Amino acid sequence: MARSAGLVGLATSASRVLGLVREQTVAFLFGAGMETDAFNVAFRIPNLLRDLFAEGALSSAFVPTFTSTLTRNGRQQAFALAGKVVGALLLVVGALCLLGFLFTPALVRCFAPGIWSVPGKGELTVDLTRIMLPFLLLIALAALAMGMLNSLGRYVLPALAPVMLNLGMIVVGTGLALAAPRLGMTPVAGLAIGVMVGGFGQLVVQLPPLWREGFAARPRVDFGDAGVRQILGLMAPAAIGLAATQVNILVNTQIASFLVEGSISWLNYAFRLMQLPIGVFGVSVATVMLPAVARHLALREMESARARVAGALLLMNPMGHRGLALATAVTGLLNFVILVRPAARRLDGLELPALLSCILRVTIACTAMGLAMHWAVGLVPGTLTGVVPVDRALPLALAGLFGAPVLVGAAKVLGIAEIDEIVTMVGRKLGRAR
Repeated sequence: MARSAGLVGLATSASRVLGLVREQTVAFLFGAGMETDAFNVAFRIPNLLRDLFAEGALSSAFVPTFTSTLTRNGRQQAFALAGKVVGALLLVVGALCLLGFLFTPALVRCFAPGIWSVPGKGELTVDLTRIMLPFLLLIALAALAMGMLNSLGRYVLPALAPVMLNLGMIVVGTGLALAAPRLGMTPVAGLAIGVMVGGFGQLVVQLPPLWREGFAARPRVDFGDAGVRQILGLMAPAAIGLAATQVNILVNTQIASFLVEGSISWLNYAFRLMQLPIGVFGVSVATVMLPAVARHLALREMESARARVAGALLLMNPMGHRGLALATAVTGLLNFVILVRPAARRLDGLELPALLSCILRVTIACTAMGLAMHWAVGLVPGTLTGVVPVDRALPLALAGLFGAPVLVGAAKVLGIAEIDEIVTMVGRKLGRAR
């Protein structure tokens, strides 16, 4: 699992770094003002629904059900189930997009009521939202394709698929924004069109490998199917679990809409930075773990399922970073406390004392690393402050130089076995590179 998670982490890193380039491009072209505020609110409407349902609740409900059907009944029945889910998505999400198009002003008022206080800002947000609403359907289908490929053991290409969204916004969006005066359109509308092109690319790039795996099922609407009902039943608790973060984002956007112009944009830039470590470490482990655990559960291999979940939890702990917002960290801790006991019951035990003992040891090791990094940053001479890029690169280099060995050493002293696996994996990668 560590090797697959590492590959997914590298692919996700490429996508997230390109996402930062995308945000830098948007900031360079438009800064933080009326147009970027309008775009960020408009993009957040389908994006929030995507995070909550398409790539959130749907993925976490579909992957175990599809994997279980694949393991027990074979590809033909698994692909038939996927065809029924595609049909349901086309119907339900298509209807949501249509309703959203008809009631866009009300949607915008719900997400950012203060945006209407600036003349023309609310109207621009409505126009941009209507351009990007179909993105929700494209990304829901892309998430479904990703879930199928992950269940079939194909991880890297689905993890790279979001690159298409970033490329669409950078290449198409920037090109149209620069050409907007000649085309008679608002420059920021070019970014919205770039989102649509990128979403389409994110779906299409995953279709050829799916076809090669044998997927040829036609979309069908059958809400009476047992598999579809199971997915719907699993989506409800998953959506509730994900709602805390999404409601937090919604409330932040609502409050920021009443603040000075550009507040929504600055909030968005900070949120994107926060998502980088979460995407690289958390998502990569979860992407590989979910199909594997579902496969073990379908075969009643409870011991293997417990080992997978415990291993994933232990691998993720050393990867925390203080740059994550404290509120988000506390929310994640509460989610862990709430969900770990039901997970332990479902898996007939998770060896909680050993898990909590390891978490405590990891916390001590990370604290030692943080103190070492803080001390190392203080070694930078004050005379270099303000010398760009030395004042940024040197503290970062020193922090890494001192922090990494302290973390490894502390983990070994405290008996964290997973550190040996990580060191071995990194050593193999470096050996191949040479």
